[in-house]
Amino acid sequence: DAIAVSGGPGSFTGLRIGSATAKGLGLALNKPLIHVPTLDATAYNLFGASGLICPIMDARRNQVYAAFYMWENGKLIRLTDHMAESIERVIEIAEMLEHEVIFLGDGVPVHRERLEQNPAFLFAPAHCNMQRASAVATLGAIMAEEGLAKPGNAFELIYLRKSQAEREREARLAKEEFCGEVHAFAAAWSEQELAETLRYADHVVFNSFAQWKTFRPLVKKAEEERGISIECGLRLNPEHSEGAVPIYDPCSPGSRLG
Repeated sequence: DAIAVSGGPGSFTGLRIGSATAKGLGLALNKPLIHVPTLDATAYNLFGASGLICPIMDARRNQVYAAFYMWENGKLIRLTDHMAESIERVIEIAEMLEHEVIFLGDGVPVHRERLEQNPAFLFAPAHCNMQRASAVATLGAIMAEEGLAKPGNAFELIYLRKSQAEREREARLAKEEFCGEVHAFAAAWSEQELAETLRYADHVVFNSFAQWKTFRPLVKKAEEERGISIECGLRLNPEHSEGAVPIYDPCSPGSRLG
């Protein structure tokens, strides 16, 4: 016997509460834990579906947690890494795969209007959008047979990105404890997050001219409040690719990372 746990990505607090509970039960019952990725369990809701499957979870900050899957000989195959990306990047990857894609998850209602612009994108029934304990248990049983059960002290969650509190703490500590220049970069900025970061950062890197134009007033305001000049950079796409798989390549044509 083992305890199957939905191990992320997802809400930081929810993941920690769930894993702490599972670890406590595992310790008390002397049972190992099985880490079932939340996106894998969500994709499992469409058991046996033909075509590609893409669960998307609303990650806030204009991002989603996502991955692409397909069923092959009765087994769910993950085709990409788990990712925290903008919906535009997920759509870009889906279009590169050149196949019908079924979207599901709590991110669908948030981004459905944008997704509906592509006729090759389909949507799972609404009742399939939420994570199910039964899917976690079923995948957990399969993974247990594959020898993937681990003791509680080896169990790790999938976060994909640091929490906003952690990022802000790192910027503050860099300024207060190391007394050096603070350089800040993020794949996606929210107004609140950037405003907090600008209290400490000396140099901020943006991904696009549009991002720079959107947040330029915040930078100017922080400069006035702190009485300094904050340097801003723009990440460039060198268009030199080292990766073999285009959908993982940040230097691919049209990449939002530069």
